[in-house]
Amino acid sequence: KALHVLRLSQKGLVTQLEDLRASQGRETASKGQTIEGLRDALAASEEALTDARRALVTAKEETKWREDALQRQHVASSSAKERADSEATKTRECTDLLAQNSRARVLELESQLEEIRSLLSVAAQQAAALEDE
Repeated sequence: KALHVLRLSQKGLVTQLEDLRASQGRETASKGQTIEGLRDALAASEEALTDARRALVTAKEETKWREDALQRQHVASSSAKERADSEATKTRECTDLLAQNSRARVLELESQLEEIRSLLSVAAQQAAALEDE
């Protein structure tokens, strides 16, 4: 009877040991799944980080390209403005010179007209004097 009790006790211990091993196996499997899940999540986050870095590099390159284009456009606009200002200055200077020359010519023609009038007046007086004789 004691042997029977010992065998039952041994059988109970063996069952407990098997249950414990199964429980540990489930915990190990669960931990393995958790670790595997964490590894997958880490791999996914590293991939997302790599994609984000690529996107940042692309955005920086596009920004640099746009800045360069804007700088070239600014330089071209500045050069065009300088040329337009230079042409406007030349045009004003030429217009002023033409106006001065025109005023001088008008004064010269007025002087000649006055001289002609004076000569005509003298000629008219001489003609009148000749008629009176």
